[in-house]
Amino acid sequence: MNKKKRYKNRKYPLGVYKSKWGYQAKAWDDLENVFHLGTFKSIREAVYRRLIWTQGHHWELNGMVIPEDSFGFIYLVTNRDTGKMYVGSKQRFYWDGPVGGYKCTDPSDEWWDPRAWKDGQWKTYTTSSDEIILEIARGNVYDWKFEILELCSDKLELHLAEIKHMMKRDVLEATDSRGRWLYYNKNIAGKIFRPPFSLEDAKVMIEKSKDDMRNYYLKPNHCPICGDMLPFGRKDCIACSAEMVLGFG
Repeated sequence: MNKKKRYKNRKYPLGVYKSKWGYQAKAWDDLENVFHLGTFKSIREAVYRRLIWTQGHHWELNGMVIPEDSFGFIYLVTNRDTGKMYVGSKQRFYWDGPVGGYKCTDPSDEWWDPRAWKDGQWKTYTTSSDEIILEIARGNVYDWKFEILELCSDKLELHLAEIKHMMKRDVLEATDSRGRWLYYNKNIAGKIFRPPFSLEDAKVMIEKSKDDMRNYYLKPNHCPICGDMLPFGRKDCIACSAEMVLGFG
């Protein structure tokens, strides 16, 4: 029987079963040999462990196949609980050759020298975001979704594709219905930066400034000592303040 048809109406994800001990993860090879991968407390962990067992890493490929001559990829990391995301890039190889000179970054090019490149450890890589790394350390790695969005053949294509995805998704300004940032990204290519405050905070500051200005011009403040009108932002006049400091008040 076709596995897709077999699992079409399943309540749980492919290869995950509910038992009285928890959620079991199973996998099988082309010969229909079944492998029990363990029993876990949550569906997320069962799916995560099964994904690593079946393909050797935690990245969801979305139908793609990673060829040996791809230099890197653009990825999307999503917090499954909050929906907050991060867009980044990852090289599959890192230079380990002599300093200086030409470095061919295209594995399919005739100038590519595999002896000068080391494995980028992409199969166990999670993200370059320190904020997400800290959150993963405090929680569980399987509470996050790791997706590959695009494969790139060389370093230039990888750099440009990352900028393209960030701009398309508007990672610096996109917010949810409550005005909270949708992405962990704080800059694009180290050139364009997000303001150090949220849009929600900015709206509060703007409205407070409007209220302060409106109240002042409708009903100006006066010095409690001499009665003179005070400039906006001051609580007493300069002359009276000086007298108080010198002890004449």
